[in-house]
Amino acid sequence: MKSLLTLMLLAAAMLPALGQAQTVNICDRTPQVRDGIMQEIGPHWSDCAAMPSRRFAGILRLDLSRGGIESLLAGDFAGLTSLEYLFLGRNQLTTLPAGVFAGLTGLQRC
Repeated sequence: MKSLLTLMLLAAAMLPALGQAQTVNICDRTPQVRDGIMQEIGPHWSDCAAMPSRRFAGILRLDLSRGGIESLLAGDFAGLTSLEYLFLGRNQLTTLPAGVFAGLTGLQRC
């Protein structure tokens, strides 16, 4: 019985507090990806560590073309579950990390 209570307390600690919005930290992503995401979310958010997850997951289009991107990180697009259009043309990408597009199940055009 004690272990069940411990598990319940641990699970409760991992849940966000009621009424408190979840956030997504995008500060450690490729700078051009981070800036593109912040631009899509809107000018109200200047802190890359406090992106509201509901708006982050709702991004449908991300235009990173002509961004001067030379490389991407594997987690650059993590959490963009609704992304349908990703524009990466006119960058200097020569290779892509494994799994960079993982989780982008709605992607229609890249």
